Amino acid sequence: MAQRIPIDPDKGVIGLVRQLTDDSRRLVGDEVRLAKLESVEVFARAGKGAIWLALAFAVAVVMLVAFTLFFATLFGRIAYGHYWIGALLTAALEIAVGLWLVQRGASVLKRNQYSLPETRAGLSLMRGSRNTTPESGE
Repeated sequence: MAQRIPIDPDKGVIGLVRQLTDDSRRLVGDEVRLAKLESVEVFARAGKGAIWLALAFAVAVVMLVAFTLFFATLFGRIAYGHYWIGALLTAALEIAVGLWLVQRGASVLKRNQYSLPETRAGLSLMRGSRNTTPESGE
């Protein structure tokens, strides 16, 4: 709870300005300390998030290499021990999946939510609705 500061009714303007300056200095110092504490907390949380993201990426890379070896071996055994065929089939499968993902991502990027004509139409609609208000006199 805030402390109540006693006010001296006999203080002059200079004394009040000096008190205001001291209070402002204290308030700014308190705000700076609070900002430092909050930023330390935010950076610590961001650091933990970055570590977990890096760990997830590393696990995903290891998993994808294991799946590549698994499928190359599986297709090689199906091809009666010709593992080079399994490796080629696995590479073709991974390239096809990669191209599909790139195509899907490109189609999402093409569908932008806001285009210049839509923005202009929205602005003109807003201007039109603003001009028809009772305050405009029309």
